[in-house]
Amino acid sequence: MELYATLDIRWLRDALPELKSLYGAFDFILASGVWHHLNGEEQHQAMSRIAQLLSPGGVFALTLRSGPAGVGTRVFPTDGKQTIANAENSGLKTLLFLENQPSLMKHKENVCWTKLVFQK
Repeated sequence: MELYATLDIRWLRDALPELKSLYGAFDFILASGVWHHLNGEEQHQAMSRIAQLLSPGGVFALTLRSGPAGVGTRVFPTDGKQTIANAENSGLKTLLFLENQPSLMKHKENVCWTKLVFQK
């Protein structure tokens, strides 16, 4: 906030899966590297909430992490096919589904990513 104090940015304190502070319609939502911090029920709830927040034709891009958890982190399994089912049950259409994408970070050779894009 200090770094961008001169810009007209409205900062909100909110979190997945509920996103209670957000309202309106968004043309694009990105969730990169966060879904694995939600348990299965929270992932389902977050997908439903994001679908509500998207404008008609809006796009949701999501990455799912697979691999060993870091020390002391709250990490849950992710499943691309289950995520697609959750999205479709929330009224979203799958535009992209890429599995087993390698991590680009050093020392994360055992981590891979699934990249997904949905449209309302």
